[in-house]
Amino acid sequence: MNKGLHRGLKVLGGLMLAAGLVLLTGTAYEAYQSTQDMKAYSPSGTYDEMSGYNMDLYTAGKDGATMVFASEWGVPNPMDFSSLYEPLKPHVKLAMDDHLGYGYSDITDHLRGLETVTEEIHPLLRVSGQVAAEFLKIAHLFNE
Repeated sequence: MNKGLHRGLKVLGGLMLAAGLVLLTGTAYEAYQSTQDMKAYSPSGTYDEMSGYNMDLYTAGKDGATMVFASEWGVPNPMDFSSLYEPLKPHVKLAMDDHLGYGYSDITDHLRGLETVTEEIHPLLRVSGQVAAEFLKIAHLFNE
């Protein structure tokens, strides 16, 4: 066998082995850190079952009139709007949910369109018992 070809195959094999070790190490590190994060961070609200899935619902503020903050594409969690709702806590009750597939809510394979998310939020608010029957929904939607 040609000496140069033999050396090239050795180098290529070494590079492939090194790349495999880097990928294996990265995968192990990611799995370990994900486990640590799950221990360190707990859901911000309560879990309520909706159609066999657990959805996270965060509520704050005083009882009475309720404002439900919702977000869509580009901003997966309405808690990103804390600068808007923090000043409202002394005056109204606030509610924010993690849609299925986001945050602390369960993962789902159902399509996540606006209609689906809207159909899920109403029963969630009713089941939780934490939100008044009438509420004002404040939604944010990036338009593409």
